[in-house]
Amino acid sequence: MATKLKVADFDLNFFYDENQPEASNLICRPSIYGVTKDGRTCRIYLSEIKLNSVQTKSIAPHFPEEEWGADFFIGLELFKLLAAGRHPSVDELFAELPDPNTIDLDSDERVLWQY
Repeated sequence: MATKLKVADFDLNFFYDENQPEASNLICRPSIYGVTKDGRTCRIYLSEIKLNSVQTKSIAPHFPEEEWGADFFIGLELFKLLAAGRHPSVDELFAELPDPNTIDLDSDERVLWQY
């Protein structure tokens, strides 16, 4: 029987793209923190999302670098609350995140088990 998650939350790691001049655009590396029915925990790292300048400018004022740092983590739901007024295309990016229950925890190489 396939392993299923009882609890799954998205975490977002935002940081500035150091490969761009002036590091002006944010990159988001989403991950899923999951707990199985038998109590095991895992983290599933997903592909990074590169935000364009319009998206970055709509988010950055809500997370000032002097308070949050240049590399920070935040839960998806808290992000949505704090970044009110963000550009609609940001929500479109996060709408493409996979349903955690569609990931094969037993064979997907992105799954890192934490015991």
